[in-house]
Amino acid sequence: MSTRGPAAAILPSDRRFRARQEAFYRWLPPAMLVVVTCGVIVTGQSRVAPMVAVGVSTVTALLDQLAWARPARRARMASRRVGLSHLIDLAVGLGLVGLAASLVHAVHPLFGFFAWSLFFRLPPVLHGASRWAAIVAAAAVISWGQTGAPTTPTVDILPIWLVLILLNGTVAVVVIRFAETSERQEGRRIDSLEQLELANRRLEATLAENAGLQAQLVEQAREAGVQAERERFAGEVHDTIAQALAGVVTQLEAMEQSSSPADRQHHLHLARELARTALSEARRSLHAIGPEHLETARLPDAVRDLVGTWGAGSGVEVAFDVAGEPRTLGADAEVALYRSAQEALTNVEKHARASRTVVTLTYTDDEVLLDVRDDGRGLPPGHRFRQGSTGTGGGFGLRSMRQRVAAAGGFARIESEPRAGTTVSVVMPAPMRLRGAGEETA
Repeated sequence: MSTRGPAAAILPSDRRFRARQEAFYRWLPPAMLVVVTCGVIVTGQSRVAPMVAVGVSTVTALLDQLAWARPARRARMASRRVGLSHLIDLAVGLGLVGLAASLVHAVHPLFGFFAWSLFFRLPPVLHGASRWAAIVAAAAVISWGQTGAPTTPTVDILPIWLVLILLNGTVAVVVIRFAETSERQEGRRIDSLEQLELANRRLEATLAENAGLQAQLVEQAREAGVQAERERFAGEVHDTIAQALAGVVTQLEAMEQSSSPADRQHHLHLARELARTALSEARRSLHAIGPEHLETARLPDAVRDLVGTWGAGSGVEVAFDVAGEPRTLGADAEVALYRSAQEALTNVEKHARASRTVVTLTYTDDEVLLDVRDDGRGLPPGHRFRQGSTGTGGGFGLRSMRQRVAAAGGFARIESEPRAGTTVSVVMPAPMRLRGAGEETA
């Protein structure tokens, strides 16, 4: 019986055991031939001339090794040569049985020990009926050696020989069946190990690919974080430091043009306050802290203070009104509304040439609306901010305002016509207002 099969995935200890097992099955029959031949010749019990015994044993050993190599060679042969291969296998099997019978009968019965090796040499070589016929023939050769292999057989030996054939054949069939079942199970185990090894290789490849993707995602997240922080800081600088410094410049220019010492002192005081505000906001921006007014006051009060300070510095008449019942929003939403009001008022002062501005903060059940309306010259024809536009046009301040509002879940809209003023509207979602017990609910 062959013990050979796929061994690529078996463990090193299994591989060593299989190598030793194959060596045992391959070299045991020739070793038995050498031992028995030497013993028979040395003791002078050979029934034929020593050279004849050696010659037959040598031919038998060579044919035995050919039988050992036949299964592997047959597996490599093309299908068109299967018929010829089976004929060669049959000739090898019959030759082994015939030579074993010759050694037992003509040389010495001790060669029956070699004949036992036919039980695990012939099954891998032969198939079908020829296989079992060869096994019965091998059992007959062994049994004949067990009877002493008389040169002149008698009638009394025949029953004993038949009984021995039955016993040896039964033992051979049982052993072969057990061995083949064990070999099939080993083959399935090896197949499972090979599939497991293939799955492990695929898993390793997948893990390596996932590691690459994870590294790529980490790099993309890092770059996105850097870009987001740059945009945040740029927006903070524009909404706070840049606007405060622009106010400082405006107040200093007004101070230069003023002839009254009191007015000059007033503009100088405003410039100093704006510079201090710029310094404070710069420090707060570095720490990603929200506007200072929102830390000490609610949103309506913070916007009211912003409007009052802006009106005093810009010289534009401004009004502020709150509609609805104010309630607390999320920090991001309140910062976005506050910065939007700040940006809109700055644009009125820099571009609108308005005489009056109205700021309205309206609370509804599920939204908060900020409107900054002026009566200035409006946007020129062809400007990218068309009627009701929410596009991506405008300067950096408007883009920053829109991004901040969108990040908080709201949206911004600008409505303007030439010489008809401009309205900046920001809509921010808000938590539903809890109704009183006597109010109707939707």
